[in-house]
Amino acid sequence: MRFVKLFLLACFLLVTTTGCSLVIEKIQQVTGNEVENVSEKKTDTRDNVNEEKQIYEQEFVPPTPSPILRNILEDEGKGRYATEPYKAGSVAQALQVMPEGLAEDAVYAYLLGLVGQNYKYDLESLSSMLAPNYQAKMRVLSYGEPATNSKTTAKPLKPTNIAVLVDASSTMANDYKGKSRYEWTKQFTTTFMKQLPANANFMVRFFGHKGGPRKKDKEVSCSKTELVYKGYPTQPAKLNKSFAKEKPTGWSPLIEALHNTMSDLVKNQKANNENIIYVIADSSDTCGADLSQQIEAIRSSKMGVMVNVIGIDVPTKDENELTQLAESTGGEYQPIENMTDLEQIARVHANEVKQVNEPWQVRSIQKMVKGYQVTQQRLNRKYQLIVTNLNNEHKRLTDANIQIKNEKKINPTEYNKIKGWIDSRYEGVLGFTEQKMHAKEAELKQSFSDAMIDMDKKWKQNEAQLKPYEGKKKGLLKQAEKVIQDIPDNPEE
Repeated sequence: MRFVKLFLLACFLLVTTTGCSLVIEKIQQVTGNEVENVSEKKTDTRDNVNEEKQIYEQEFVPPTPSPILRNILEDEGKGRYATEPYKAGSVAQALQVMPEGLAEDAVYAYLLGLVGQNYKYDLESLSSMLAPNYQAKMRVLSYGEPATNSKTTAKPLKPTNIAVLVDASSTMANDYKGKSRYEWTKQFTTTFMKQLPANANFMVRFFGHKGGPRKKDKEVSCSKTELVYKGYPTQPAKLNKSFAKEKPTGWSPLIEALHNTMSDLVKNQKANNENIIYVIADSSDTCGADLSQQIEAIRSSKMGVMVNVIGIDVPTKDENELTQLAESTGGEYQPIENMTDLEQIARVHANEVKQVNEPWQVRSIQKMVKGYQVTQQRLNRKYQLIVTNLNNEHKRLTDANIQIKNEKKINPTEYNKIKGWIDSRYEGVLGFTEQKMHAKEAELKQSFSDAMIDMDKKWKQNEAQLKPYEGKKKGLLKQAEKVIQDIPDNPEE
């Protein structure tokens, strides 16, 4: 059992086995014995042996009291009250019942068991972030296009196939910042739809809305996806009826939905069509299909197909997979954090569709600048999340240490020793996080600079024909310069 192995290691680091036992025993007296597992491992109620019945571990895994940075960074434990909103009263109560006479490291373990944070998964997420695949963006946007288009006269927009894949699996019923994830998905889809050009061929396909979350429902749920809207984006009422009719209920057959959508695009393909897929989901595929095979099928199709992914509270592992899907096909992965994000993402993507008549070189530069900005913003958010958790932990540990000193559960010497461990943990994790952040920023900047040099060469190959767009190019390159210098700016819309 994972808990036993990790906690035996923690006990080994304490002075006595008695102190180790008392740490968990006293915390459980306050928090209760049936404490839910607070490890960051993603749980899936679909695999629950008792199906709909939630089973929680009888104990929780506290963070390691080890002072070694490597052990802290690799630790899967988390304090019982390392949550938001912070339950300061419960922590104070747990500190009041902490036994006196524990050795300093047993006291430190007790404090971590209450408010210690987990950094393993957030740091892995930051370190594993993919740089934008600029070559894929250029490849998709130039697909089927002549080398240039020097005509500047107005003309009808090229026909564009837009397919939105809506995740309606069971987890989409979960709350996210005051409303269900499914409701966020509905709001994005309808907002995006209303801003598209009237001649776009608009399709919406649901997946995960059939069957149920249990193992016995998997076969049905993973085999059913449904095209619920097809036509011009001029009937929002019809789309709203589809959202109202369905409820998030089953597994997540994302790859089956992608496969079916590729068939939809083939049926609707005409000369020089643009093909763009939007996935709105809170996870990757849960049906066991091979995502890499589907990515290769999209890339090798006889159509140029781009996939953009909009994530809603996506776990780290799934976020990496969804980012790979988007970047490998020339698109972007973007998480929705708030309503401003939702509206801006919908607006920017709709405007990209409206620009389909511009030369692919111009659109590629736009997409590259946007890709860098989107990735840098995600990187900043991940960094800020870790630093916020770290600052919260340091304050809570410090406050707890002061409380037990004031209550004379520890003496001034013990207080100072524990304070040193608290400060060392903070400084070590902060230093490592900043190092990873700077390395990732340097990687992003280098890949962006290399891509812009390559794009400039492609532009010069057709410089005469692209002359009418030189002003546009200069504006984009100026924007790119701001991006590389980390000057905040919004993607050109």
